[in-house]
Amino acid sequence: MILKCLFGCLATTRILNYANDVHNLKISDEKGNDLKWDKANHNTWRVYTNGSSSIQLTYDVKTTRSFVATNYLNQSRGFIAPTGLFLHLANQINLPVTVKLKPYPGWNKVATGLEKVEGKEFTYKAQNFDVLYDSPILIGNLEELPSFTVRGIPHYFIGYQLGDFNKVDFMKDLKKVIEEAVNVIGEIPFKSYTFIGIGPGGGGIEHLNSSAVAFSGSKVFDTQAGRRTVLSFLGHEYFHHYNAKRIRPVELGPFDYDNGSRTNMLWVAEGITTYYDEMLLRWADLESAEDIFKGFQKSIKSYELSPGRLFQSVSQASYDTWADGPFGRTADEVNKTVSYYEKGPVLGMMLDLKNPS
Repeated sequence: MILKCLFGCLATTRILNYANDVHNLKISDEKGNDLKWDKANHNTWRVYTNGSSSIQLTYDVKTTRSFVATNYLNQSRGFIAPTGLFLHLANQINLPVTVKLKPYPGWNKVATGLEKVEGKEFTYKAQNFDVLYDSPILIGNLEELPSFTVRGIPHYFIGYQLGDFNKVDFMKDLKKVIEEAVNVIGEIPFKSYTFIGIGPGGGGIEHLNSSAVAFSGSKVFDTQAGRRTVLSFLGHEYFHHYNAKRIRPVELGPFDYDNGSRTNMLWVAEGITTYYDEMLLRWADLESAEDIFKGFQKSIKSYELSPGRLFQSVSQASYDTWADGPFGRTADEVNKTVSYYEKGPVLGMMLDLKNPS
């Protein structure tokens, strides 16, 4: 029997060697007898079953960083990045999965896009490991903001230490952004959606019916600029469920969990989504046309002043992101890279100007 842990990549922009965080692996048969195993390669374990009909695994996963793509645990919450926690049988990723959680006493809530198993507390299911790996889980002392519906579909925001700000007004504005995102495509391809606020830090990752986002609310959310920044960020992750998750470069699904999935098209998946996250605010009347053009002016100026534009195309930047990073290399004496987050939205604007609707 061959077990796999994911080689792993974050939105195709960074390699995360999840298997390195697996420790104290123990495998036994249905009678509790230890079974022999060995490490076949960087993310594969070979198990000698001796004819056993079932096996049980126990292992520890190292958790040291609160981040949207890594597992984390402390006294008040636990964040599960399924790609870094759950092993699967080799070549059987399409098997259905059930996950039963055991929260610490006093932990009051679970936030996830996974489907609940009826009649079983803290138990969830996924039709296969692809869906499980695309469904982060936050457990702990969590807060839920006022929910809203768009075209009859409920949208939730649940997180850890969300902070002090006008939460009712903020969610009203977020609803406007989501409505505009839905208007672009015209349909919502899920039964519910959950924004999962993991706490302070940085980053966000889109998933099929949820987003894991670093979120630490404060009085800055009651300022116009601070509110726009956060709404743009959340709109970006939400729009990804259209552009990147469902409308996507061919390399981004099914994923190659062993080797990662490089693509030349991150300037579309990420860059044009960045264009839309600004336009969503304009269409929702949360940002002025002048502010929009100032933002694009800044991106164009930064790109035109960068020597990297003479050396690297935006497609090359997409493919080389594992080495260069999503914002290009910045420590070189002469910067010979570009950022698809910077050039991509400008290209999106140019395409819209060429073909206005």
